[in-house]
This record gives sequence, structure tokens and C-alpha cells, in this order.
Amino acid sequence: MPRDGLAKRGVEPCGKGGAGGGRAPAQAEDFGRAALRHLVAHRPSADLVAALAALPGGPILALPLAMMRLLADPGRDAILPDPFPEPLLRSYVEAQPFAIALHPAATGLRAVWDCETPAAPPEASRIDLPESLRALLQTYADRLLVPESDRSRLGGAGAGLSDND
Repeated sequence: MPRDGLAKRGVEPCGKGGAGGGRAPAQAEDFGRAALRHLVAHRPSADLVAALAALPGGPILALPLAMMRLLADPGRDAILPDPFPEPLLRSYVEAQPFAIALHPAATGLRAVWDCETPAAPPEASRIDLPESLRALLQTYADRLLVPESDRSRLGGAGAGLSDND
């Protein structure tokens, strides 16, 4: 994502304005990118299942906000506290559009970033989605669907008579 893409999401990288601007963070999109990095790196899928199970709170909401605060820091060097599983935190860091290196620190992980260097793309490999994660994702997907009925159509669901998309 180019630097202006971050600004549109409420983040001006490397401390030029910080988070805000009335824009809501795109936590689901961030989780999707992090989950892909997580699975490609063969990290424990249990971290993803636990993050989904913690909704409406937990790391899916907190990690993108922590990344926004981190990237708003003008120093390009900060300590990430340790409240989340390290593999999941690494996946969120790797999902950023620019290079971030993580190093052990006394109270968590030290992140050093370079907004001018693009992040390495994820390795292309086959992902075997564990059944427990697939079932949980399907549960959330099912909540988005509206049953086909006269009642749901009266409530505004469906295309009606003008299906032009």
C-alpha cells in the first residue's frame, strides 16, 4: 500500500499527524492480511482461532490500533508491549506495507521501521486451512447472509426487480 493509502486509513506513517481524522480503522482488513501472513509462515492457527473467539474485543481490535500508535511515533523505533501472542504480533507487523524489523527487548519486542522500503511480499505457498479455523470463519460469514424470504425483501434485502450489477 502506498504511503497515501495509509493516510486515507487515518495513519500518517512515521509521525506526520498520527491517527485520527475521523476515520475508523479497518480491523477486518488488517486481520485478513495478518492471517494470510500467519498461515503462510506456518504459525499456529490456534492464535487466529483465539483472536476470532475473543471478538468483540481482543487482538483483532487492539493490534491495528497498536500499529497505528506505533507508526504515528516520529522515532521509527519503539517497543511493542507483550500482551498478545508473539506469532500473531509478528504477522501483523509483516502485513504492513513497508519494512519493519523486530528485535527482542526486555519488555516486549523492539520494532524498527523504514517507511521508504516496501515490505517483502509473502511467500507463495499452499495453505491448508485447519477445519477449526474454517468452521469459525464460516460462522462469521453466515452472520452476514440474509435468509431469502418475503420478510427480508420487505426489509430491503436483495436486488428486487432491478438487478443491474
